[in-house]
Amino acid sequence: MKKILVDAFKSDELAHHLEDVIAVDGKCAIENISDATIVHEAKFVLSKFVEGSQGFEQHEEWCGRHGPVQKKWAQRNVSAIKNFLKKHGQLAAAA
Repeated sequence: MKKILVDAFKSDELAHHLEDVIAVDGKCAIENISDATIVHEAKFVLSKFVEGSQGFEQHEEWCGRHGPVQKKWAQRNVSAIKNFLKKHGQLAAAA
C-alpha cells in the first residue's frame, strides 16, 4: 500500500470515505486514487467534523452531542487528518 494511504488510514473516517465512497464511485482500486485526490478528500472529511454549517453528523460527534465516546472518536479522527494534511497537504497545491 502506498505510504500516503497508510497515513490516510490513521483516520478511520477518512479510510471509510476513500474505500467506500471514492473508490466505489470511481470504480477503481483504492491504490489507483491519485495522491492529490486523497489530499482533497482529507480536507473534505476534516470539514465534515469542524464546519457546523454543513450539518454533518461528524460535527455533532466532534462537539460532543453524541456522548463522550463519540467525541473522543471524532477528536482522534480530526487529529489524524490534521497530521496527515501537515505531512501531505502540499500535494494538492502542487496539482
